[in-house]
Amino acid sequence: GERREIYRLEAGATLEEGRVSEQARLPLLVPFLYVVGQVNGEPAVLAGTRFERLGPFARAWQWRGQAPQGAGQCAVGERLAAGFRVGPGSRLKVEYAGRALELQIAAVIATGSSEDHQLLLPLEALQALAGLAGRVSQLQLIAPGTAGEVESARARIAAALGDAAEVRLLRPVAESSARVLQKIKGLLFAASAVVLGIIGLCV
Repeated sequence: GERREIYRLEAGATLEEGRVSEQARLPLLVPFLYVVGQVNGEPAVLAGTRFERLGPFARAWQWRGQAPQGAGQCAVGERLAAGFRVGPGSRLKVEYAGRALELQIAAVIATGSSEDHQLLLPLEALQALAGLAGRVSQLQLIAPGTAGEVESARARIAAALGDAAEVRLLRPVAESSARVLQKIKGLLFAASAVVLGIIGLCV
């Protein structure tokens, strides 16, 4: 059957987003840039991304508020928000390497993962703050197809990028998706059997 796998492309420093996008040749790429800066004077992980592309990757995230709509807005993980005692509508001062900007919290997110401890802001805003225009730390993408086609895509991207990045499968996500699909198929088969049984009784 068809599988949809999520890959993570990472490097110790940063990657040139345009080059990776060309090599991947897949339609949906979600970039992330990570730096350790300061939020209201305290150390924190700043994560830049493109919120409009997050949909397939963040279906299980819980949002209190709405995704940031502009460069002056951000989303804050629930653990970080609790530490600063802030919520949607609050304002935070974000600093990195002597540069600073003020952001308004548009949403507090709960993911059950590392994002709960991060401040997420628009990618271009963090790139400008960190002086890393066009650079990313990580790219996530979805590769559709059978298991063989997915592995072929992984091998092709890894070969194209060489030592520039590590290309790997997020197996817990893939396995979770596969289990959900199997449960849905089972329910559909069961429902079909019930309907056929009712039709048989009626006849």
